[in-house]
Amino acid sequence: MSAYICSRKTFSNIISWYRAELTENSYVIGPLKELGYRTEEDIKKLWNDLGQANKKAVSHRYPDSGKVTYPRFTSLRALKSASSYVQVLKSMHCLLYQMSEGDVSNSNIFKALDTVSEKLASEIITASPEYCKAEWG
Repeated sequence: MSAYICSRKTFSNIISWYRAELTENSYVIGPLKELGYRTEEDIKKLWNDLGQANKKAVSHRYPDSGKVTYPRFTSLRALKSASSYVQVLKSMHCLLYQMSEGDVSNSNIFKALDTVSEKLASEIITASPEYCKAEWG
């Protein structure tokens, strides 16, 4: 298994979606809200905490790699929205995979993001035309 620092676009996809979900008061993001990421003011902290977890996992995998950095949060205006919910989910899966080294996968932020990704996947599936057309019962 390899690990690397995710791109600014990956972080931005997740964070811009999360910001939009905050205004919708979505149940999907509940696990992260329970960790204290409840308002727009918490967006930078969420970005940095996810970045630190990514950094910790990479440093665990490659202990001799020297200084590891992740893309820094710049501003809410600089966030670029993902093209779709599927892209957000794929970005979450990428970050979760890159955070799965060492004990990071046992952290609260990893577990919360994993649960959020499962809820988002369910939302995507149940909103799909194929699911809507499928038989019930």
